[in-house]
Amino acid sequence: MLNGIVRASGAMIQILVLNIISFWVLRYPLTYLFAEWTGEKGIALGMGVGFIILSSAV
Repeated sequence: MLNGIVRASGAMIQILVLNIISFWVLRYPLTYLFAEWTGEKGIALGMGVGFIILSSAV
């Protein structure tokens, strides 16, 4: 919800930076780690855990 409010206010650069950070710092490394540990199921697990962590941080 907060993401949509910020986007509607015209603050696109901040959202772009936050999304890039969330993908490269959180989601991709978690997906890689979980995929190494659990195989194919780790891809979905890593993305889900990254999404939950990011959602709780906002």
